[in-house]
Amino acid sequence: MKKLLAFFIFFGLAMSAKAEEFQVVGAEFPPLMYVEQGNPAGLSVELLQMMLQNLKDVKVNIEFHPVPRLLKVVAENANTFSLSVTRNQERESQFKWVGPICPRTNALFKLKARSDLQIKTLQDLHPYKIGVGRGYAAVNDLLNAGIPKEQIEEVTEDTQNVKKLFMQRIDFVATNDLVFAHILKNEGRQWDEVEQVMILDAKYQYYYAFNKETDEKIIQQFQQALDQVKQSGQYDALLKKYFK
Repeated sequence: MKKLLAFFIFFGLAMSAKAEEFQVVGAEFPPLMYVEQGNPAGLSVELLQMMLQNLKDVKVNIEFHPVPRLLKVVAENANTFSLSVTRNQERESQFKWVGPICPRTNALFKLKARSDLQIKTLQDLHPYKIGVGRGYAAVNDLLNAGIPKEQIEEVTEDTQNVKKLFMQRIDFVATNDLVFAHILKNEGRQWDEVEQVMILDAKYQYYYAFNKETDEKIIQQFQQALDQVKQSGQYDALLKKYFK
């Protein structure tokens, strides 16, 4: 796949000939990671920047690929790690992990003003239209709960579902809460205009995934740098920036 972006980030660190170099791979998944005006942006990018302030002589080169390519690059190349990746059983042994970056919560949302929509179980969704991103795991969750396929409206861009929700062309949206908050903000909407109805999946979290041959000392150094950011209060401020 064509590389979307590749450039060096120094973050004001004093670089030397002995600097440890890492290739960092991201994908378009705002607000966790995305390209903005030719530069990498997002929560996991800013968090990495803060971590690098606690690491000495580290140099990173960030490039963006589709998710399948991202995972392949990290799996096959030394001194490589990814931005946000879901840590799950399937991937556990494929990489080494630093994190968590933030929780991964997929949930069902509706307009707060729609007091007519009272849902307690997935089966209660049968009469309603549900918007879901094409290929999302939530599609199978809904189908397995017996929701008729014709009630599930898949879209290629999550923004489409937000527009349809406020136009009341659909009744519910099944999506990641962090992604949903980001889209609402971009659409000029407020978080308090919507309401979380039900959590569909909250058992995983987002991590930095390192090539599995990475020295354990390096993993420990990055983990310690992340822990220092969390203890400093910078992490909480960063979450509020992206999730409000």
